[in-house]
Amino acid sequence: MSQAELKKVFGSFSYRKDPKKRGAVIIDRGWVKAHIVSISTPFGRFPCHRRVSFQMEAFVREACGEKLVTDIGGIWVARHILWDPRRPLSGHAYGCDIDINVDDGLDGPGGKLNYGANSYQPPALLGLAEKWGFEWGGHWRRNQDGMHFSCIRVIAKEGAAIKP
Repeated sequence: MSQAELKKVFGSFSYRKDPKKRGAVIIDRGWVKAHIVSISTPFGRFPCHRRVSFQMEAFVREACGEKLVTDIGGIWVARHILWDPRRPLSGHAYGCDIDINVDDGLDGPGGKLNYGANSYQPPALLGLAEKWGFEWGGHWRRNQDGMHFSCIRVIAKEGAAIKP
């Protein structure tokens, strides 16, 4: 989603630079309290945006049930894209993106960072991602990100897709 679509779907917020970590931001507490909830996964609890909590939890649980996930790198992480303060905010800052199988690129489990030319995910995981409204970062033309899945449509609990 574009920055405008992220704001429209997940809400706009104010933020400031985090002085402790380059590229990280500190988001308005009111927005966080109103929009960020915790979901349960086989890897523990993770914060994410309320609007995608149903589909995020369902996607992860189904993928874990099929043994397609070795780790979760994070969902809600208040930061800029690639931790670069010159870039826009990441979908992670809105709590609608997820990193899965961080070190499981083409070289396999525990290998190099799942990014760039090393981008890989099992085809079955890509099918589940599409089913649950996520786009795989390994399909991007620039900055392929094999661990990354971006929300491209919100799926309500009843199963109806909500487009931006």
